[in-house]
Amino acid sequence: MDKYIKIPDTNSTILIQGFMFGVEKAGWKLEEHHHDIFELTLCMEGSAFQWFNEECIEFNKGDWIFLRPGVRHQTKNRSEGSFSYLAVHFDIDDLPLRRLLKNSILNHVPYQTAMETQLAKYTKEIDHLIQKILYQKNYILTDEDIILTVTEVDKLLFQANVIAVISEYIKLIDKNNQVDLDTSFTKQQLEIADEIKAVLEKNVFGSLNINEISEAFGYSRSHCTRIFTQVYGSSPRQYYTNLKIKKAKELLMLTNKGIDEISYELGFSSVFHFSRQFKRWTSKSPSEYRMNPTR
Repeated sequence: MDKYIKIPDTNSTILIQGFMFGVEKAGWKLEEHHHDIFELTLCMEGSAFQWFNEECIEFNKGDWIFLRPGVRHQTKNRSEGSFSYLAVHFDIDDLPLRRLLKNSILNHVPYQTAMETQLAKYTKEIDHLIQKILYQKNYILTDEDIILTVTEVDKLLFQANVIAVISEYIKLIDKNNQVDLDTSFTKQQLEIADEIKAVLEKNVFGSLNINEISEAFGYSRSHCTRIFTQVYGSSPRQYYTNLKIKKAKELLMLTNKGIDEISYELGFSSVFHFSRQFKRWTSKSPSEYRMNPTR
């Protein structure tokens, strides 16, 4: 009997935003702010002071900084010359990975630690891509920015290397057990979260109100939302929307159903609402995704 090695289907999405290379002059300071998604930043030249969670560290060449959503932070160039960095902001809808990242306390990866990984390899590939595009003069100049214009192949290469960078960081979390110990949950909390997840997945078609779930379990909506978010790093509403987006991607690629029909089947209030939510996660409209599903 023939044997086959099968790999589980992958239908999660990593949304990459704000991917940039910056060079700042001496005395530059980025005022305190926060993002609603994750951030990974590499110091490429110079050094800076980096504040987060009321802690200040020296951010030197070759160091990496990881920030979870909602963490307030600020940066100041501490060198007499320029400070350059590579920063990527991203979000992910895979619950186990999202939970791992949300609970990570590995904020600072020093140069020596980073050199024990493949981080340098993938950032070098990213740098080569940037240099190639600049050499070919495929960019648009504005008063403040150089905006690269990339081919579909280069876009995929950028995505692949950024995902590889994120993977290397996740390996460091696993290796060093850098997970917040305060996130241990009781058996009851895990059971509630898993039951909510099962109900959401079962009802991906049609519509489901979170109030209906909480009433069925005999808890308040806020209690169910809090437990689910703590366990999985995503609210039930966000997870439910993401389930629908995943199913929409399958229907767009594998069927000839119209966008309005897919929107109706998945329980969206309107085609406009469906298209807006779909573009939020894929950066493409449903029709664009159907023509070119590269994300």
